[in-house]
Amino acid sequence: EGIELLVGKNNLQNEYVTNRLASSNDTWLHTKDIPGSHVVIRSTDFGEATLEEAAQLAAYFSQAKESSSVPVDYT
Repeated sequence: EGIELLVGKNNLQNEYVTNRLASSNDTWLHTKDIPGSHVVIRSTDFGEATLEEAAQLAAYFSQAKESSSVPVDYT
């Protein structure tokens, strides 16, 4: 869909992406109860494909990346 996604790959990057780059209108994703990346979708108008890609990034850059199923929360 061509929508910008931001990914933090460590604690410092997570803090920067979430608190400095993301706006209140963006969608934030993180693995549920598993340490990992913060992912931000920089749009309010996105489809299922963008949400799926962002969730896959959150899962991949988490401690559960080898798991076949990784729960991801988003707000």
